[in-house]
This record gives sequence, structure tokens and C-alpha cells, in this order.
Amino acid sequence: MRSIMIGSAPVAIRPFPLAQLPKMPRSLAKAAPVKMKSSVVRVWKPDSIPRVPEYYQLGRSRVTISDCEGDEITSRIGECLQQQPLSITFQKNEAVCETACHARFIVKIFEDDNDKFVVEVQRRSGCSLVCQKFCRGILRAAKGNKGVLVKSRTFAIPPSIHRQHGEREKIVNEDVQNSINLMKQEKIDVQMLGVSALVSLTEKNKVEVCDFTLEFVLRHIASPPVKADDRSLVCQFCLECLNILANLLRRNSLKCSDITDNDFIQILANGLQYNDLFVAQHSARCLKGICRCFPQLKAGITNKKIFTILENVLERHEKHKLIENEIQQLKLEFES
Repeated sequence: MRSIMIGSAPVAIRPFPLAQLPKMPRSLAKAAPVKMKSSVVRVWKPDSIPRVPEYYQLGRSRVTISDCEGDEITSRIGECLQQQPLSITFQKNEAVCETACHARFIVKIFEDDNDKFVVEVQRRSGCSLVCQKFCRGILRAAKGNKGVLVKSRTFAIPPSIHRQHGEREKIVNEDVQNSINLMKQEKIDVQMLGVSALVSLTEKNKVEVCDFTLEFVLRHIASPPVKADDRSLVCQFCLECLNILANLLRRNSLKCSDITDNDFIQILANGLQYNDLFVAQHSARCLKGICRCFPQLKAGITNKKIFTILENVLERHEKHKLIENEIQQLKLEFES
């Protein structure tokens, strides 16, 4: 693992050219909200459940179930997966799952020689700890227990470490500047460290936004990944920058001119239409933040076209709970 010491600003800073951005329409008339179709949670229903292959080595992350039918087991697993922050593809007797950090695992179901059903979870790539967290909830759901949603761990500051408000604010500003300094470096992996640090800082604190931060975020979300299975650094930068923008909006760290001058509304509307589930989800989250922070901009967003886009997104992502919740909340913001 590469070790990086966060310190003073780098000597040389290479300017980043901005990509050509789409123009906002001159006038967008507000239209009456379009009623979207009611959502239906899709369940996993394979045509047939195969026997365990003769030379197939089952993994350790599995459970054997004998008290119900295969359709009920796959239905339980499908409903559990729909509630998780995952991109899912159902294929025959397996469900291919991917997290936002590009950890991939597969859920398989077989029938053994004793007419019992075996549910197995296999990690294919990415962080093993992340996969293990999902694995436990999935196997619980397969047995009929309540599938526990995955929550990120949070750590409180010990009472022995007490800082004055001014001192904490100064430290946060220094950390933000150190993150920006990393983002200005030429090496991609160093930039990613700075972006990840800024995601964490903006999530917990209200920070001052500089021109470079807006330029960096804008440049990376203007061209989201086209392919749904894109696992490149371009895709990761896009998702992290959307996270930063959503956090800044949630903390009211941006001005209305920051949004309109940089055409963020049009870029986020375009991001909704990409195949990547997580790009669509975070684009909806950012639009929701814009509506809450700047109600005067709602008239420029709520039109027939945006409601058609939202409906198409739900259809494209097979009404997955992850994207469905964000879009339903965005729709409520439009109607309020």
C-alpha cells in the first residue's frame, strides 16, 4: 500500500482543462408533475435450480435450507438484495452483485442430493470485508431471518479529547486544504486519496468551497461512465465527486451562482440517463439537494422532460430500491 504524508502544498500545480459542457436551455417552463407508475419490487425467480455439480467445491459462506421451496428462498434473497446499496443482475441460478466501491460477489443457489437447497455467496473481486458484511445479511435472509442492512461504521471522538470550536474549525480547514493539495498532484492514485478524504470531510463538516474544488468536481461529473460495468478510475472519480457535491449541498456550503454558472443542473440531468446505477442515484441525490437549498431553481428543473427521464430511469434499473427511493424523494421535492 502506498504511504502518503499530508503536508504543505506541492511546488508545481498543473492546471486542469475543463471539458466542453452542455448548454442550459434558455427557458424551462414549469409543468404539472407527471404521475409515475407505481413501483413493484422485483424478486429473483430462476426458471430452474440445478443440482450441485459433481466436481464443484462449495465455499464456506453458505447455508443449507430444507424447510421451504426454492422459489420462496430466491424470493427472500431477491427482496433482501433490493434493499441493499447494490447493483444487481439476475442470471439463471445466480445473482451478480456489485457495490459502489466495485466489490463484486455472486449469490448462487443449488439443490443437493438430499433434496435440500444450498445458498452460496462467492466474492469475485474487491474488498473482502465489504463482501462479508453483505454476505451475512443475505444468508440470514435465505434462512427466513431478517436481512440486516449494511451500515457504515462511525467512530465518536473520545470524551478525553475535547477541542474548542475555533480550534476544530481551524483543523478542518487545514485538512480540507491538505486534501485539495493531494487532488492537485499529477499521480492519479494520490488524487484519489485527496478526493476520498474530501468526501469524508464534507460529509461531517461545513467547509469553504474554493474555485479549484468546483472545477475538479465539475470536470469529473461532466462525463460519467457510459458502461454499467465500468470499474475504471474514471468511474470512481465520477462517483466520489458526485458524493462531494451532494455533501456540499446538504451542508449548504454552495451559493446559487455556483450551481447556475457551472450548469450543474443540466449535467446532473444528463447523469440520470447513464446506465450506471450509482451515477444515476447520486445525480438524483444532488438534484434533490439543489431543490432543498435553492427553491428558486426548481422552476428550471421541473418540466415534462425531467419526469420522463425519471420514469425511464426506474424502468432501466428494474425499479431497484436504491434508485427508487432517491427518485421518489426527488419527486416529492418537485411537488412541494
